[in-house]
Amino acid sequence: MRKIYQKAIKPKLIKLQNFEDLRGRLTSIDFQEIDFKIKRVFTILCFDPKMLRGEHAHKTCWQFLYSEAESFEVTYKNLDETETVRVGRGSGLIIPPWNWISVRFENKGDLVIVICSEVYDPNEYVKSEPI
Repeated sequence: MRKIYQKAIKPKLIKLQNFEDLRGRLTSIDFQEIDFKIKRVFTILCFDPKMLRGEHAHKTCWQFLYSEAESFEVTYKNLDETETVRVGRGSGLIIPPWNWISVRFENKGDLVIVICSEVYDPNEYVKSEPI
């Protein structure tokens, strides 16, 4: 299915600001690093760590994934590479269009927050892997 894929910008792991004391932890996202207008936010709650989420790419949508869980893994594939990135607490991953991703959770109850540049459109999804 390489024919339908276009060149992709590599996903980027960014460090978030975290402030922790006896009252808890505050995580701050600097939207200057997330260079897209936010049109949609959703969450993914893990019911079974053996199950993968995602398993698709987007044609135009940029996404930013982060979690207060200990960590989760994102495997991305594009025309140039396949890589697995561990996204730990205090970091987030920017996913440009044309990166096919799968998300693997470590624990039941882990929650990932996804910030998107586009509203939901089923025609925007590419289910086949590029390589």
